[in-house]
Amino acid sequence: MKRNVKLFSIILALICAFSTLSMMAVSAEAPAYVEIPEGAETVTVDGAEYTVIRTAEEMNANADAKINLILANDLDYTGLEFKKIRLNGTTVNGNGYAIYGFSLTGTNDISAFGADNAAGFNVIKNLTIGQPNNKVQIKSETSGKSVGTILGYSNAKHTIENVTVYADISTVNGNTGGFGGNIKGTLNMKNCAFYGTITDKSGNPNGGLIGKTNSLVLTMENCCNYGTIDCSADAAGIIAKTSGTGIHTLTNCANFGTIKGSSAAGIIGSHGTNSEVTVEGCLNAGTVNAVNNGGGLLGWSHADRTISFTNCVNIGVITSNGKAGGLGAFSYQKHSYNNCGSFGSVASAGTECGVFFGQNDATTGTATNLFYTPIENTTNSILVEGATQKTLAEAIAWTNELIGANVGNLVLNTAGNGAVLAAPKFAGVQESAVAEGTFDVRFVATLNDSLNYSAVGFEVALVGGKTVTKECGSVYGKLLSTTEQGFDAEVTAAQLQGTYLFALAIENVPATGTVTFTVTPYAKALDGTTVYSGASYNVTYANGVYVGISACV
Repeated sequence: MKRNVKLFSIILALICAFSTLSMMAVSAEAPAYVEIPEGAETVTVDGAEYTVIRTAEEMNANADAKINLILANDLDYTGLEFKKIRLNGTTVNGNGYAIYGFSLTGTNDISAFGADNAAGFNVIKNLTIGQPNNKVQIKSETSGKSVGTILGYSNAKHTIENVTVYADISTVNGNTGGFGGNIKGTLNMKNCAFYGTITDKSGNPNGGLIGKTNSLVLTMENCCNYGTIDCSADAAGIIAKTSGTGIHTLTNCANFGTIKGSSAAGIIGSHGTNSEVTVEGCLNAGTVNAVNNGGGLLGWSHADRTISFTNCVNIGVITSNGKAGGLGAFSYQKHSYNNCGSFGSVASAGTECGVFFGQNDATTGTATNLFYTPIENTTNSILVEGATQKTLAEAIAWTNELIGANVGNLVLNTAGNGAVLAAPKFAGVQESAVAEGTFDVRFVATLNDSLNYSAVGFEVALVGGKTVTKECGSVYGKLLSTTEQGFDAEVTAAQLQGTYLFALAIENVPATGTVTFTVTPYAKALDGTTVYSGASYNVTYANGVYVGISACV
């Protein structure tokens, strides 16, 4: 008997998911998960007492309690109404698990969490919301509301850490974000990712992470967007619009999603605020399609607003009916771009189109040590004086040295006209039926179909046991696996949308007790020496039955 490969998230990804699978390319510290004794009603973590939650019914019963909550397993809300979880200087610790199977609708601001403006921070961490194939559905048909999977409108203090969201969000003229809609107060975000879609029928901002910041003190680290944003107003992969006053610091963040809007960009769509905004080590690898102002990093900005970008790169395609630039649609006197580069295609229906900036402003601010590659449809006069022209291969090497350790190394594709992330992606598992007290398990991984490597393989460690490294051979655009198969895969590369597929079979796994593997796919460059490691995952079986996969963040 054979089972189909369990496929999860066959996409480029950055940030951790826990009970469901995504890929990590941003470096991060591993969160600490808590062993919860069977039957325990409370546990103490770092000196604080938590109420243990095992079912969606229990979570609903405690949703208004404003106490520390910790999950002992996934929570499936299918068939149940979801009750907003309220905090009061307290913590919801997902403990590496997921909540899913629910939808959010209403005529007011919409979100899964709410909070009092308590003296302390409201903390949401180590949690997945939704699943890759079972996204949370969020819908608002009331104009002007604030909508987000985690927070709608907020004027409190929040920390959101190690959280992944899978959601499809539809609004009408709403301030909308994959995590937060309209956010004031204080917000710290770390190791967060959004997957899904955001669509809006009218004119308020929509962002993969945050729709609108409003006099917010914000720190954001190792966060990214994989979602598709489609609206007619300000749009971006990270923050659609900054407003009011505050301090924003974005570090090691990335956009891989498709962004469509009036003023649109990979990182910040519209900067019309007096906030101090600092962006460092960030990457746009997604497509930006702007009606008016499009940029890889920044869309529109007031001329007298301050913003700085350091060690940032665009490799995405930028198109606009108006101004378009590989870094920004505008560059003004108070803008700063240092050690940044762009080697994505830039095109505009108008004349204000540049490798770096669409607006050729004589009062351009600080712009030092920038690099570019020759790009079609751009006007070289809209380059910063002294910028360095690099070949695509040189630009990739520059980018890897600059931010590769944080966002993952890029490699030149075989067509020689673009860059892709080098690391393989863990795709899923397939196991045989239990026979004579053992079973076989196959680990499956994928590579982008435009790459060539000298070898691919896996590092597989039985938790508490020995690590085994297996190489599967060169990549030639076909199914690859070790010779120690035991059974055949029931999935083809064509079913994975053209990606290369390779697999490793582990035989004679005991079918008694709990068995956990740590699995890391890797690929060797054509020189045979450089190794690109993918993200690591724990794969667990109990008495021969598949339990689940969780990311090792």
